[in-house]
Amino acid sequence: PRTTTIDELINNPDGAERLIGSVYAKLYDWNVHGFSWNGISSMASDDADKGSDPGDTGTDKDKLDAWTFDATSISFDEVWIGNYEGIGRATYALKYLSGMDLPAGVKERYIGEAKCLKAYFYWNLVRSFGGVPKIDRVLESQEDIIAASNRATAEEIYAFMEQDLNDAIAVLPPVIPTAENGRVSKAAAQALMAKVLKKKKK
Repeated sequence: PRTTTIDELINNPDGAERLIGSVYAKLYDWNVHGFSWNGISSMASDDADKGSDPGDTGTDKDKLDAWTFDATSISFDEVWIGNYEGIGRATYALKYLSGMDLPAGVKERYIGEAKCLKAYFYWNLVRSFGGVPKIDRVLESQEDIIAASNRATAEEIYAFMEQDLNDAIAVLPPVIPTAENGRVSKAAAQALMAKVLKKKKK
């Protein structure tokens, strides 16, 4: 299929909806909530065992289950990449949504959704890896990428998430119509904020 360009999106009547939709779509990708996430979370804890045929390693899920994994385990790489792809999509959405001509309240809602979802992707990363690189803008050059590759502390990431969630809480609707089930609401952002603040205090 043909790739849609940013110019086509920002000059299209449904471009804003497609931008925010791409951020939501990342929640369904294999490398965000699939087998690798289950491996580094549930299987690496007492919550679940790998299961399946004993001869089926699940690539590295047997090692995660037995706590014999190392830095080469593919599951960590997939979770890292998947969540940063989500952060990248949210960051692109935030860059371009602010300049789009949208009905009153719609732009603010989309921006709030992008910030809440970005915070959620960081929530997955900071609990899995501790401090991680903080991406606060679209990286447009090799110099930007190098500068953003430094590892922020976990405390800095929690503060970054808190800022995004405060912004989201201020503009997200308290109630989501049934036809829009699955979109983030003010209550969803507040619930994530409660988790962030609890973790931040530890």
